Amino acid sequence: MRDLYKFTQGAYGTRGMINKTFELTQDIINNNIPGDFVECGVAFGAQIGAMSFACHLAGVSRTFHLYDSFEGIPLAGPKDTVQPGIGAITHDVNKPLRERLVSSGITVHSLESVKKNVESWGFKEQNYIYHKGWFQDTIPQNTIDKISFLRLDGDLYESTEVCLRFLGHKVSKGGYIVIDDYHLLGAKTATDEYIKDKNVELIRMPYAVATPEGQSVAAKNPDVLTPVYWKVI
Repeated sequence: MRDLYKFTQGAYGTRGMINKTFELTQDIINNNIPGDFVECGVAFGAQIGAMSFACHLAGVSRTFHLYDSFEGIPLAGPKDTVQPGIGAITHDVNKPLRERLVSSGITVHSLESVKKNVESWGFKEQNYIYHKGWFQDTIPQNTIDKISFLRLDGDLYESTEVCLRFLGHKVSKGGYIVIDDYHLLGAKTATDEYIKDKNVELIRMPYAVATPEGQSVAAKNPDVLTPVYWKVI
């Protein structure tokens, strides 16, 4: 798996998470699950790298949609309890959403830097489509037909909710939905609301040693950054 980590440098999670993304992609390919790969909140592109590498090794070409503000995480709302990456919320969470769609300064990777990173992998057989902007502006306008892998890393309630509402129903049977931030109350609440009346079995991802680039509190507490996922049936 050494080569896999070459394409996932800059990961904010752990090698366990990277490995699982790779394995889920392999399962999608092996079972011919139709649809594009979609990540909302791509950071520097590590998870897209794991998906791309699996496709490359299998000799298949897929379309990847990279949704991100490329300006960082916006400000928390009334259903969030922390400002991701910062901690205590110090702004007025009841301000109109439009006024809170500004960067908190956390997890900022420019569109140009992410494109450069993706291009450096050399996976020219893959089709990468970039969607720059706040999820509330870009996600409702999506024209994606089918999704095989939907990975959400929006940290906040509103960011998670809008993605599930406009994209969740497009995931093909046999495809996967991953919630990276289920440990954060806002993202957890949005997820729980979405799956309430659905036949969903949430699975917690296995934890492994943090990547050298991702050493953080996660290395001290294995459950802190462990995402959940489910297979659409």
